[in-house]
Amino acid sequence: WNMPISVNAPAANCTSLSLQEVNGKPAIAFVSSELYYVHATDADGLGWGTTVLVDSLHMYNAPLSMKVVNGRPAIAYRCFVDNFYNELRYVRANDADGTSWGTPVWVYGLSVSVVVLEVVNGNPAIGFMRGDYARFVRSTDANGTAWGSVVDAFYSTSLANLSMTVVNGIPAFAVYYDPGLSMAYVRALNVNGTSWSAPSNVTGGFGLNAGLRLQLLDMNGTPAVAYFEYTNLDLYFIRANSTDGATWAAPQLLDAPGYVGTDISAVMVNSNPAIAYRDETDGDLKIKRASTTTGSGAWNPAYVLD
Repeated sequence: WNMPISVNAPAANCTSLSLQEVNGKPAIAFVSSELYYVHATDADGLGWGTTVLVDSLHMYNAPLSMKVVNGRPAIAYRCFVDNFYNELRYVRANDADGTSWGTPVWVYGLSVSVVVLEVVNGNPAIGFMRGDYARFVRSTDANGTAWGSVVDAFYSTSLANLSMTVVNGIPAFAVYYDPGLSMAYVRALNVNGTSWSAPSNVTGGFGLNAGLRLQLLDMNGTPAVAYFEYTNLDLYFIRANSTDGATWAAPQLLDAPGYVGTDISAVMVNSNPAIAYRDETDGDLKIKRASTTTGSGAWNPAYVLD
């Protein structure tokens, strides 16, 4: 890995961000009191263009998620209207590189604490956490100019966190919740996410905490989750036994001891799962990649990135 590169940004601190490949180059949407976007000038991210202001409403430490939607970058995010009222908004760029952006679209009118943007059956869709609900809403068109009804995908008292992605063509959530101090998996009953199945238990015994982190993956059509287990403060990985996620294999411990596995980001790299995560004990950013396509067996040693 090369040395970290400073990206053009406002002077204020970056409080949340989302990285995507946009038109063949890396791009970052981020919050620095307001919503910004910056696009690299080369495929390796060695140089970066001018930072673009996307939405001037105050966002503070607001969640956001970026994806490429119908050939252009798009962002779902929470903002504060008149510094008080919360809105879930969606905005899409006017061009493939994101040099200018359209008018934000209102999606939902209450405060949310987690936001995940995905493309579901050709249209943008947002999974989000509202209180003790995991909720889902999908646009009625491919660009996200109008949105359908919000659907409740999961409810439990003391919902702690969630992750959403499309698994084998179907939108799905992994959720941390109480009672039971457990993780559950719930998938839609159709490709548009208009109705949802009963949850399947994944594993339990975490110790409930708002800092729990998890990332749902589509592993070649089968769901899998990388997660931070709060009881022992360790990094784990777990994979379903089937594409519907009805039953799950035993969890695999990936990194311990200490305080490891916070701020997880997991993707498939050359068909094998890989996880970037923070090691709080050593103060390091690390990455591990599985040695198999299923994530079973030994994983490659962790590399320190920064």
